Amino acid sequence: MNSFAEITQKTERLVIGLNSGTSMDSMDIALIRIQGNGLSTHLHLQMYNHFLFPDGLKEYVLTSADKGGFKDISQLNILLGRVLANTVSEFLDLLGINAKDVDLIGSHGQTVFHHPNTERLFRYNIHSTLQIGDPSVIAQETGIVTVGDFRSADVAVGGSGAPLTPYLDYIVFRSDTKNRGVLNIGGIANFSVLDKNGRLEDITAFDTGPGNMMIDYITQKFLAQPCDKDGGIARTSAVHEELLKELMHHAYLFQSLPKTTGREIFGQHYCQHLIAHYPRVSPEEFIATFTEFTAQSIFDQYTRFVQPQAAWDELIVSGGGARNIFLMERLKYYFKNVDIKLSSDFGIPTDAKEAILFALLANEAVSGNPANIPNVTGAKKKAVLGKICLP
Repeated sequence: MNSFAEITQKTERLVIGLNSGTSMDSMDIALIRIQGNGLSTHLHLQMYNHFLFPDGLKEYVLTSADKGGFKDISQLNILLGRVLANTVSEFLDLLGINAKDVDLIGSHGQTVFHHPNTERLFRYNIHSTLQIGDPSVIAQETGIVTVGDFRSADVAVGGSGAPLTPYLDYIVFRSDTKNRGVLNIGGIANFSVLDKNGRLEDITAFDTGPGNMMIDYITQKFLAQPCDKDGGIARTSAVHEELLKELMHHAYLFQSLPKTTGREIFGQHYCQHLIAHYPRVSPEEFIATFTEFTAQSIFDQYTRFVQPQAAWDELIVSGGGARNIFLMERLKYYFKNVDIKLSSDFGIPTDAKEAILFALLANEAVSGNPANIPNVTGAKKKAVLGKICLP
């Protein structure tokens, strides 16, 4: 292992990015060779893979996040650190790479709570976010300097801690000639708005609402399937118009910017509420309706908050939702005048984007560069993101 002082002086680093998304479909991992830092950063993807969680862990984490106590969260914080460290070791073994040749790991951890709305507690204005899978554990078990807990620094300066992807989007997808939108469809869907010749400080970015989260909940609960593969169920099932109308009147869609959302708003509890209020709607109809809600809400947020200022020439899509063929068709139906592309067209595999993001943010942290965007998160100032943990 290189000493931390040596790592900070390097102009090129080999970095691993780790991400476990809101839906906990898998642990995504990417190995990136990064040249430079800041806005002149160049990213070279070496390898990408994903690993499934141990049987039963996803359900245990989600249950603990909803109903667990301090003991559950504390134990999971260490357990997930070890699971993530083991994932790194397996990944490096597959590649035949020695851990001592890797400079950094950037690990997002697993979000168990995200509350971007301000509350008054003991005379302090507080909003909060919590990701577990302690980076100190990863550093100690792998022997690699690990950067984690990226969101807390933005929260500490008054931001919501999300979204963080616009920093990567600007570095990779900005254009001098085209207005571009970048859409990531994970459990939650989010936009980055990249005006041509725009500055980093001027980016608009926000969560549009649910991505795959509500769809996946129904397929897993009623059909014992991890997702609606290719959107096949939604394609052959009917949309329940009354339910869709209620969904499209959700308060979040009318909330002003900046804004962010998560499982607390569009997760299990909300789905259970809808199931109870629409007992005659079949699982297939829920899937079709939730798929249409994802597509319509994305377009609604574009027309409400983006199009009046500058219509897009291109929309670049990433995340697990990009593999949902029917959902992509619905997006193309709504975005008729926008050229829709995939992030893979620009060298960023659709499933690897967020793992690449956390490798980038780790590189920025050890370089001492702020990577939040106050215009996006609502923070009072820029901040270096992430806690650096030495082995």
